[in-house]
Amino acid sequence: MSLQTKKGKEEVLKWCQDVTKGYKNVKITDFTTSFKDGYAFCAIMHKFNPELIDLNTLNPNNPEDNLDYALDTAVDKFQVATDLTAKDFIIEDTGKMKEVYKVICALFKKFNTENSAVLNAPKKIGLKKGEKKKMK
Repeated sequence: MSLQTKKGKEEVLKWCQDVTKGYKNVKITDFTTSFKDGYAFCAIMHKFNPELIDLNTLNPNNPEDNLDYALDTAVDKFQVATDLTAKDFIIEDTGKMKEVYKVICALFKKFNTENSAVLNAPKKIGLKKGEKKKMK
C-alpha cells in the first residue's frame, strides 16, 4: 500500500493517534497543525525509544525549541532524512508541509513493525488472486 493514497494517509494518521494516546499536550487530528509544537513528533519517538527523548524538556511556550529538539533527534538518533527546521513550521510553506508528512512516514515505517513487513515485502509478479505458485 502506498502511504501517499488517501487510505495510506488515513492509516498513518490513525497510527499516530494510537501511539500518542495518553501523551500530555498531544492531540493529533492532521499532519500539519498537530505537529507544529514538536510534542507529537517527540511522543511518537518516545513511545518506541523513551531513553532518547526527555519529554520533561519540552516547553509549551517554546514550540520552536521543541521542534528543533524533535527534528534533531529524528535525524541524529533515528536516521530520518530531512532538512526541515522549526522555522519551516512558522512560515507554513506548502512544500515544507509535504516534507512534514515525509518525516512522519519515515517514523511510521521505522516503528510500525506490523506494516513495515507489508510495505517492504517483495511484490509477487504474475500471480492472480487465489493462484498459488507452482513448485518445480
